[in-house]
Amino acid sequence: MSSILGPSLPGDPSLTPRVIGAGYSRTGTVSFTIALQKLLNGPVCHTGSVCFNREEAIIKQFCAIGKADPVKDHALINNTLRGIFAGYVGLTDSPGSMYVGELAEVYPDAVVICTTRDAERWWESVQELEKTVVAFWMQDILFAPMPSLRYFKTFVMSMAPSEVLVTFPSFTPNTHTLSTVYPPLNTLPDHLQIHAEYLKRVVPSSRLFFFDVKDGWAPLCKILECPIPDEPFPHANENEAMQEFFAGMFRAAVVRWMQIIAGGGLLAVFGVWIYGRYGAGY
Repeated sequence: MSSILGPSLPGDPSLTPRVIGAGYSRTGTVSFTIALQKLLNGPVCHTGSVCFNREEAIIKQFCAIGKADPVKDHALINNTLRGIFAGYVGLTDSPGSMYVGELAEVYPDAVVICTTRDAERWWESVQELEKTVVAFWMQDILFAPMPSLRYFKTFVMSMAPSEVLVTFPSFTPNTHTLSTVYPPLNTLPDHLQIHAEYLKRVVPSSRLFFFDVKDGWAPLCKILECPIPDEPFPHANENEAMQEFFAGMFRAAVVRWMQIIAGGGLLAVFGVWIYGRYGAGY
């Protein structure tokens, strides 16, 4: 995703989000992010990718608030979110969409826009995404030498008990599956409707909007009260972007391990040489 969205770096620290993206991953959040960057003329944080594209402190902060008690640690969560999103004019995707209630409180002037999609097609897309991700049990080993990525498993685990969807349910322990987060369920695609109902509980109706990216500029510009751009609405291939993103993470980790192994081999050769040159007489 980084090749499409850029590094999602914050701008002027005085900037604060004017739009809180409340939609799940796989609901057009990449296209939505690009559109918001155009309309708001500033950096928009796609939180699903920024956790791995920015400094390691970001993912560690998300891990910390994911484990925090939403009642007892309310102030901590809000202050952490305020720090993470300083310098952005908007935010989208998960894990940002997991904290809509808190974000709506932190940014009382921001509108909340939930990207939507046909539930069955959305769930099919999530299942396709799961096939791309490295198996849960391998992540501790594969990502161990990688900044930020080494927290991937902890990051997913910290999201599991949340009130919203665990993006990769098959990679979490049985105690943190979708069925335990939202019992009972008829079908897993029900989560989009459940999330919509959650949003209606925590966000005033005057600030909450639902938007399907297939509808283009007009409804989004109406929400934001801005002119419609004289260019096509961005329709990024989100499935391809995610596959590229995870494939890039995997390649980077493999290369790093090859460097470590090669370095270890050279060190061993050097040790043998030192021993042969200086140690034989001892």
